Amino acid sequence: MLHFDRYAREVLIRTSRNQVLSAFAESGLDEKDKELMADTFAQINLAYFAGDPIDEDALDDGLELWRQQPSSFFSLYIDTILSDEGNGCHSIHYAR
Repeated sequence: MLHFDRYAREVLIRTSRNQVLSAFAESGLDEKDKELMADTFAQINLAYFAGDPIDEDALDDGLELWRQQPSSFFSLYIDTILSDEGNGCHSIHYAR
C-alpha cells in the first residue's frame, strides 16, 4: 500500500475520535466540547504511538475539559500517557 504511514495515522486519529464521540454521545456535553475532547484524545494517542513529544500547552483547552469529567477509561488512559512522558507533574486529575 502506498503511503501506509499517512493512512495508518489517519485511521488511528479517526478511530480514536470515534471512540470518544461514541462514549460521550449521551453525556449532555456541548457538541463543540465533545469534538474538542475527541480531538485532544486523538492527538495524544497518535503522538504516544508515534513516539512524538506531546505538547500539553497546545492541548490545554481540551485537557481542561477532560479534567472536568468524571474518571473514565479515557481520562485514565490520558493520565497514564501524560505521566509516561517523564515528568509526573504533567498528569491531570479528574472530577469524581
